[in-house]
Amino acid sequence: VREAWFVVGRRGGKSRIAALIAVYLAVAFTLRKRALEVLAPGEVATVMVLAADRKQARQVMRFIEGLVKYVPMIAALVHDQKQESLAIGRVVIEVHSASFRSVRGYTVLGVIADECAFWRDESSANPDEEIIAAVKPAMATIPESLLLGISSPYSRRGVLWNAYREHYGKDSKVLVWKA
Repeated sequence: VREAWFVVGRRGGKSRIAALIAVYLAVAFTLRKRALEVLAPGEVATVMVLAADRKQARQVMRFIEGLVKYVPMIAALVHDQKQESLAIGRVVIEVHSASFRSVRGYTVLGVIADECAFWRDESSANPDEEIIAAVKPAMATIPESLLLGISSPYSRRGVLWNAYREHYGKDSKVLVWKA
């Protein structure tokens, strides 16, 4: 699938799964040499870890750093590591605040919308639906790009609720997993 939504309760391992998927996307893209086919010279693909704020997104980065540190094959592929980003080949895994203004201008291999049920809603200046709408065009040039919304359930509104309502238990190209 190119779009998946995981509705998982607290302490269900969401951030660890998000980290695993982010690293998998970066490594698979790099090892299959897809960058040479879809990226222009000097261009990088980005795996965005989006959260309500950067502090929250850093928890996923800690899990990513742990995977890299304890898997020598992955560690060998890393060529640049900073507090809020990690580069594997021509893929950069970065943490971002959930803002429809700050996600524009990237070539996106993956988006992990962490705890998206707790992002601001349509009544705010930075609604969750606008953030997802802003990032989708950036994913268009990479056929294997993935949008992953992963959150504890919160209320019957917003992008997570809409995905659940429209796709859960239905024959759909969007995966909704409830745990």
